[in-house]
Amino acid sequence: MHKTAQRIAYGLALLLVLALLLFSTSSFGRRLGSAATSPFVSLWQRTWMLVSSGVNWILPQGGSRDSEQIRQEMRLRELEVQLAEMPEIRRQNAELRQLLSLAPLPGWRALTAEVIARDPMLWEHGFSINKGLADGVLPGALVLSGSDVVGRVCENSRHTSRVATVVSPECHLSLVLSGSDITGISRGLSRTGRQQALFALDYLPKDVPVHSGQQLLTTGLGGWGPAGLPVGEVVPNEQGVLLEVVEQSRGRLLCRPLAELAVLRFVTVLSPNMLEAVQ
Repeated sequence: MHKTAQRIAYGLALLLVLALLLFSTSSFGRRLGSAATSPFVSLWQRTWMLVSSGVNWILPQGGSRDSEQIRQEMRLRELEVQLAEMPEIRRQNAELRQLLSLAPLPGWRALTAEVIARDPMLWEHGFSINKGLADGVLPGALVLSGSDVVGRVCENSRHTSRVATVVSPECHLSLVLSGSDITGISRGLSRTGRQQALFALDYLPKDVPVHSGQQLLTTGLGGWGPAGLPVGEVVPNEQGVLLEVVEQSRGRLLCRPLAELAVLRFVTVLSPNMLEAVQ
C-alpha cells in the first residue's frame, strides 16, 4: 500500500513538472517570464514558490535520485523566473535615478508618481498615476520623465489622475523650436500605418528653417510649466520631407517624443508652488 502511494506521488510530481516545463517554453510562458514590466511576474513567482512547496511536500524526504532531480529542475525554473525580473529592476532603478537628478525648478513643486494603469489599445497615448487632487495635482499639469516632457494631466480624481501623452490627440502644448523664437502648437497623431507614435507641431510659418533632430522645448505659456523643457525632436515624414506646407498657408512638422512612453513606471508632475499656500 505504501509503495502504491509512493508511485502515485512520483507520477503526480512528474506530470506537474512536465506541465510547468511546457508552460515555460510556450510563447505565453516566455512573455510571462520576460514581462518584468508588469506585476504578473511577481504573481508568477509567488505561484511558483507555492508549487515548489507542494512538490516538496508530496515527494518523500531523502528520496531517490529521481525525486532529487525533480527538486533541482523546480529550483532551476524558479531561478529563471527571478532572472527574468532583473532587466526590469535595473530599468526602474535607472528611471528613479533620472527623477532624482531633475534640477530644481524655481517656482515649481515636483511630485513623484507611479504609473498604475494603461489602456492596452492605446498604450502610448496615456496612463493613470497614483496622485490626484489631494496631492495638489490639477488638470493641465505637465508630466515629466527625467527632464523630458511626457504629456499633461487631462483629468483626475481625489487620489488618481489620467495623463494624456504628447502623442495623444488630447494633449496640446505650446512649443518652440530650439535655437529660434518660432513657436507652434503640438498635436498628437494616430499611430495607424506608422511604426512609432509621433506628434505634429502645427501653425508654423510655411518657410521656417528647420533641420532633422532639432529639439522642441516648452514655451512656458499658459502657466502650467516652466520654459525650456525638452519635449521631442523633428523627424522627416514618409516622403523624407521635414516641413509640410498645409493649405498653402502654414507649416507643420512631424516630431518624435524624447521620452520612452511605452515603458514608463515613474513620472514627475509639476505644480506651481502657489498651490501649496492655497492648500
